[in-house]
Amino acid sequence: MSNFPPSVSRALVSTSEWLKVREPWVVKGAVQPLSMRLQQISVRAFEASLKTDEFPKRARRDIIQIVAYLPPDVRMGFLLAMARSNGEVLDEIVAGKYDNRSEPSRYNIYATIGSFARRALLADVFSEDRIERIEKILNDRGPE
Repeated sequence: MSNFPPSVSRALVSTSEWLKVREPWVVKGAVQPLSMRLQQISVRAFEASLKTDEFPKRARRDIIQIVAYLPPDVRMGFLLAMARSNGEVLDEIVAGKYDNRSEPSRYNIYATIGSFARRALLADVFSEDRIERIEKILNDRGPE
């Protein structure tokens, strides 16, 4: 497996940003295959780590940087797909050893996961039936 050279990582990130600004209609269709390819690369790097007992550091750094700067919906799709089909690979990428240059990108990924979890939790907490019951209680009508 060949790792992305830093120039390729930078090119992918800058291209994604340029497309998002100049051609927003392209991003949805053009970046999604990148997410699928990134999943394949992640799995290959993980499989290689099983033989060497260490996930390739450059691969981890490049994957983290690319995922962090994908459009949010594509980033979330990548994280969900990895969690569903290759959870141990996602754990190794996000929770494994990393260099300090990856910290802002890791934070971006954690913020995405946190935002998703918060929305899901809020949707559960503030479901319509719960709101109606609270309204009834506040209006002195009592619970159902």
